[in-house]
Amino acid sequence: MLKNLPTLPSRGSGKWKTIDEVKNREYSYKTEVSSNGLIGLFTFEKFTDSSIDIDPIIQKIKDNRIIKLEEETLANTYSMLNEVKELKDIIIAKGIPPKHGLDAQIKTMISKKKKTVYKERKDGSIDYKTSNKFKSIAKGGVLAKYIEETSGVNGTDVYGEVIIAHRGNPKKFHAGKNVTLNQTTMELIADCDGIPAAELGTFKVESVLVIDKDVDLKIGHLNFNGDIEIKGDVLDGFNVKAEGNITILGMVGNCELTCDGNVAISGGMVGKGKAIIKCKKLDTKYLNHVTVEARGEVLVQKGIMNSKIFCLETVQTRVVIGSKIVVLKGFAAEEFGSDQNVKTELEIGTDYVALKEFDKVEKERIQIDQDLMKYSKVLIPYVDKPDNFYKLNSEMKSKVIAAYKEFKKFRKLRTTIEDKIDECQLTFRINRNLKKKIFMKKLLHEGCEISSRFASLSILDTLKGPLQLVEDRKRHTFVVGTR
Repeated sequence: MLKNLPTLPSRGSGKWKTIDEVKNREYSYKTEVSSNGLIGLFTFEKFTDSSIDIDPIIQKIKDNRIIKLEEETLANTYSMLNEVKELKDIIIAKGIPPKHGLDAQIKTMISKKKKTVYKERKDGSIDYKTSNKFKSIAKGGVLAKYIEETSGVNGTDVYGEVIIAHRGNPKKFHAGKNVTLNQTTMELIADCDGIPAAELGTFKVESVLVIDKDVDLKIGHLNFNGDIEIKGDVLDGFNVKAEGNITILGMVGNCELTCDGNVAISGGMVGKGKAIIKCKKLDTKYLNHVTVEARGEVLVQKGIMNSKIFCLETVQTRVVIGSKIVVLKGFAAEEFGSDQNVKTELEIGTDYVALKEFDKVEKERIQIDQDLMKYSKVLIPYVDKPDNFYKLNSEMKSKVIAAYKEFKKFRKLRTTIEDKIDECQLTFRINRNLKKKIFMKKLLHEGCEISSRFASLSILDTLKGPLQLVEDRKRHTFVVGTR
């Protein structure tokens, strides 16, 4: 029967307070309460084989002010006092423990550093140059969310007294650089594109991705929606793409540099014929075997060799050899061409973006016209003589109807293409009135070609500068004069 009484398996290291203890010749008992007031224990030992009077024990327990008594356990305990020699650590009272509040939580959207994952190519091989090493966040993205601590629910001890529940602990949650706290949602919002980071409860976004070493296999391709600063070189075969600016303090090899902003290269770039730069402005020491598409100015401090430059503003450099320069507004160099008569070309007044778009839509127009001609041949027999259509069987009618639908679709496309062609031609007309300036400070070598949409000039003898070349549209040539 003892096994039916709840006992405390272990007292642990907690302290217990004795609130009632009796010892005489017949028996001894003790009532204790745990230090947290949540458990009352009863221990009993009988020294005689005779029956004892249990009423004083019952009355004594009632007088102890314990109100959270386990009545059923007490009744069973009383009934056994004359049947057993010993009862130890019987749980006769239980309080209600408090439910303390939960600590605040920070739900971060910044992915923890994980094992580098490389991109798998379509053929199943691994591209070790493309990985997930640098994770960025877009402007307006959520870095983290604060979940507030809770207050908890109070408890009651065995005496009926309230045990106060503790409120959960708050956590540090601060908006750092380029981050704003939304007080309503308690979310930290990125103010700009960049690399998210957190330290000691403060979240920030670095708008510049800084690479302290060379861009090689350990770094891989870079693709970042902010600015990129590289303090080393960019080795052959590695591409750098940014939505902001790209700054490179070292040299650049056979690579692709693409950005919405400006590119600055403290060293030069040797592209081996395959390198590409697409940017707004470009500032570098030299270019060799590189193709450049710049929407802004191009400044090359030493020289351009064996390269193609397409620019919507002006190009300035010291020397140009074996290259083709296509520039919209102006060009200036100390020396153009070389003593070896290497073919060097300058085309001025050309909007390479509009020209590329014009060539593209013109090809589309030709293809659409061919499609329209094809469907017209199907429809012509029924235009003037619609009765012929109604004489067709159902299969032929379906083919004619399908041809008519395709004809309408391509007519609509033709209208769209015509609008694009008109836009390009408008750009050409605007650019026609631009003042185009060409300056050669020292030498304009024999074998060089100067051209625009309306004029051209082949340099048959080396000319010494300073020179200024002016477009003469009436004679379709360039007039060479001293500056």
